[in-house]
Amino acid sequence: MERNIRKLASIRRIDNIKPIENADKIEIAQVGGWNVVVKKGEFEKDGLAIYCEIDCLMPERPEFEFLRAKHFRIRTMKMRGQISQGIIFPLSILGDKQNDFKEDEDISEYLGITKYEPPISPQLMGMAKGNFPTYLIPKTDEERIQNILNILIEMKDKLCYITQKETGTSFTAYHHIVNNMEISEQEQYIGVCSRNLELKNEAFPGSDVNIYWKIAKQYDIENKLKKFYSDTGRNIAIQGEITGNGIEKNPLGLPRNIHQLHLFNVYFIDEHRYANYEDFISVAKILEIPTVDVIYRGMFNFDLQQLLKMAEGKYPNTNNEREGIVIRPIEETFSETLQGRMSFKVINNLYLLKED
Repeated sequence: MERNIRKLASIRRIDNIKPIENADKIEIAQVGGWNVVVKKGEFEKDGLAIYCEIDCLMPERPEFEFLRAKHFRIRTMKMRGQISQGIIFPLSILGDKQNDFKEDEDISEYLGITKYEPPISPQLMGMAKGNFPTYLIPKTDEERIQNILNILIEMKDKLCYITQKETGTSFTAYHHIVNNMEISEQEQYIGVCSRNLELKNEAFPGSDVNIYWKIAKQYDIENKLKKFYSDTGRNIAIQGEITGNGIEKNPLGLPRNIHQLHLFNVYFIDEHRYANYEDFISVAKILEIPTVDVIYRGMFNFDLQQLLKMAEGKYPNTNNEREGIVIRPIEETFSETLQGRMSFKVINNLYLLKED
């Protein structure tokens, strides 16, 4: 069920080269929806190059030594008033292998590039019970708009809803009936997961709390999912964002020791599908768990720049930039561009600049 494995580094075509006002030595190279500041004359429109996205963690190799002061991490930057996201290298860094790769091919592994992951506090680790149960539920993961510009064509004139993307940690809980064939009984199983793992109801050594199970108990999720199954006969998973003190610097400004959960997905396990918008809202109300804020509901007729502007804004009652927005159609739809669920995110560039 997992989809859209992120191409951190890939062979890409330079879509355009644009000048930067009052800059003699640098210019803008456009790759898909990304703008990257490059040395003037180094790249040409329609030429192939290696594009590395923001959050790439480059290996400590001589050709990347100039990134040591940045700890080899590719970040969002601003130069001469121009936002630059990612970095572009000529194919020549591949040496005699530069003709072995085709356009759009992922070369992250070949170059030894990994994704930067922020340090995890003990309360966000929990004790692993196993891997995330992707055989039952898809992981929460949206592609960035800059990588999938064709989605704007697919979404045009569709009824959609746009939600605020909260800065926190991803949470999944699910109810599943397990059949014991030996004794012909059924067991109601409740699972609680972080983004990548299913977790035991135990704190990680060195921490006095497992934030995921704390939230499950705070919202009485086990009993609510069991009752939902009893009332409807449906096994479901709920997915949301946990925010609060000790998580990503708490940009929502919640009081000390306060954590909250806002849902952004409901998944019908037996039907292998996400809930449409109306069902999503309905199930959240039945479970008495709040959803992420819906900031727009209506026809989709936006371009990239309009969406980037819409992604800007601050979390309520704070001066902290929100992370961005997530866009989905009201009725769940298969996307040819994504080869999966039609759902994508737009990250607030002001948030990225502040974080970096």
